Amino acid sequence: AASYNNIGVVYDIQGNCSAALENHVKALDILLEVFGERHPMVGVVCLNIAVIYARMDDKARTVEYIKRGAAAGSKECIGYLNEKGIEWTAGE
Repeated sequence: AASYNNIGVVYDIQGNCSAALENHVKALDILLEVFGERHPMVGVVCLNIAVIYARMDDKARTVEYIKRGAAAGSKECIGYLNEKGIEWTAGE
């Protein structure tokens, strides 16, 4: 999962959003299978996916994955939601 996530980051840096998204989703699938929804790495990968969707100007999916990352326990996601005044619950 870490390797897929890292490859996704490289593709993101190169500006290849579709390849970045594909690799981040693979990482997320593996992490969900191993750890379930509530794990810090799930939050990190969800945040990476949110960044890709933001670059693609897909606001709905950006917020969806930030909320998902926050529910997984990502402090970065929680901070973003609070800063923007976006309502969410830990069960989302």
